[in-house]
Amino acid sequence: MHFKSFKATVTLIAAATIAACGSPTPPPAPGNTDSSAPVSTTAHIAGCLLKAPGPSDVDAAFGYVPGFTVEQICPSDVDPSLPAKSTEFQATNAGKVVQNGSPLLAVFAGELKQGDGDAFVHAFLGDVGARFAPAKTVATEPKDVGGYAVTYFNVPADVQGYLYFKGPTVVVAYDLAGGDEAGAAEQALSTILGNLFTSP
Repeated sequence: MHFKSFKATVTLIAAATIAACGSPTPPPAPGNTDSSAPVSTTAHIAGCLLKAPGPSDVDAAFGYVPGFTVEQICPSDVDPSLPAKSTEFQATNAGKVVQNGSPLLAVFAGELKQGDGDAFVHAFLGDVGARFAPAKTVATEPKDVGGYAVTYFNVPADVQGYLYFKGPTVVVAYDLAGGDEAGAAEQALSTILGNLFTSP
C-alpha cells in the first residue's frame, strides 16, 4: 500500500456515510440555521459513551458552528473502527454537521490518554486502506483549512475526509457530500478546529 506524504501536524477528522444515533441538537429558531447552542457532550447516546465525566479538551468541538447545525452522534457512526480504539482515549466527542438539511461532515474528536496523535493518525490511515482500498492507493495530501495544516485523504469511489492532530487531541472527519460541497465542509471543519485549538 502506498501513502503519499503528509504533514505531521494533523488532527484526525473523518466524515463518512453514517446513520444518526440518538437525539439531534434542538432545531434553531426560525430563520437561524446557526449551531449556536452547545451540543451536550456529557450524555450517553443509545448506549455509546461520548466522553468521560468531567471537563476535557474535546468538549467544545461543536459548541458554536455558525451557519451549520450539528447532530450529536456516536463515534461508531463516524467510523466503525473507532469503538475498538476507545480504550486509547480518555474523552471523545462526535457530531454530524448539516447545512440546509444536507449532511456535510461526520466528525470525531478524541483526547488520547497518552502520547500525541501522530501514531494514531498513521494507524488510522493504514486501517482505512485495509478496509476500503486493499487493491487501491489511499491518496493523501496536505491542505490548509482555515490556517490548520490538515491531511486530506481519498480512496476513489469509496471515502474521503480530513485528519488533524495537535498534541493528544485527534480529529477524524469524513466528507459526507462526496466532495461536492468541499468549500462548506472545510468552512465547518475550520470552525470546529478553532473550537478545539486556540491556534493552529
